[in-house]
Amino acid sequence: MSGAEKQQVTKQSTQNPEAHQLYVKGRYYWNKRTNADLKTAISYFNQAIDKDPGYAVPYSGLADAYAVLASYGGDPNDLIPKSNAAAEKALELDTHTRAPARSSGYQQRVNTTGNLSGCEAEFRKAFQLDPSDATAHQWFSEMLSFIGGRAQEAIDEANRARQLDPLSPIIGNAQAGAYASVRQSDKAIEIAKRAIADNPTFGRLHGSLAGSYLGEHKYPQAIEEWKIDAQLEGDKNYAEFAAAADTGFRSGGWPSALRKGIEVSLAQLIRSRSYMPI
Repeated sequence: MSGAEKQQVTKQSTQNPEAHQLYVKGRYYWNKRTNADLKTAISYFNQAIDKDPGYAVPYSGLADAYAVLASYGGDPNDLIPKSNAAAEKALELDTHTRAPARSSGYQQRVNTTGNLSGCEAEFRKAFQLDPSDATAHQWFSEMLSFIGGRAQEAIDEANRARQLDPLSPIIGNAQAGAYASVRQSDKAIEIAKRAIADNPTFGRLHGSLAGSYLGEHKYPQAIEEWKIDAQLEGDKNYAEFAAAADTGFRSGGWPSALRKGIEVSLAQLIRSRSYMPI
């Protein structure tokens, strides 16, 4: 290693083994991608910081976790500023850390500000800092799928992320989603099933598989995957929706399943709101 490379490794490491282990545990839970697991990840990252306040990567972990939690039931108005602050602290401790650029690009996509050129620029900056950052390629792929019109780029980015981190369930989910977004349902199903074989308890993969089954008009299989996803994620509203769709399908096929599912979703939405008497 060159002198500069040795210096960079030193910056990203810690002399406190407990801090490093807490950071690794945080990343493990971050990859599980449920609301509860993301909150557990945040706890571990904060514990790592308590052990070594000068350790940069737990701040990067916080930046990522706060940003992602905004898409998993968290309040973006609360979480995005926290993510920005953690990213700035990571950058203060290590100017080469990739989390600020990566998280900034992700946050812009979550906020759907319309500043797509700025969003892409942040991802490009992350790639310059670390071309082998699998998460950056994953999130960029998701952004491209989200905006549409750049299908092959989205697929290429997802495939690149999968090459860099073949064991990540959330990256497998993104890869399946990239193919599903351009209606290559057979390929998406193949990828999702392969990822599920390696990560059978990862709920989001079952949700992606359900979406791909819908693209193939395989409605009973889609409903079954919805039910599995809801059970694994412990989402009562999702489970209620899946059960209603199942009941509707048995009584009147797919149109009835949709109708029952929509009725339940609307009822859930009404229950979640607080109304002032007038």
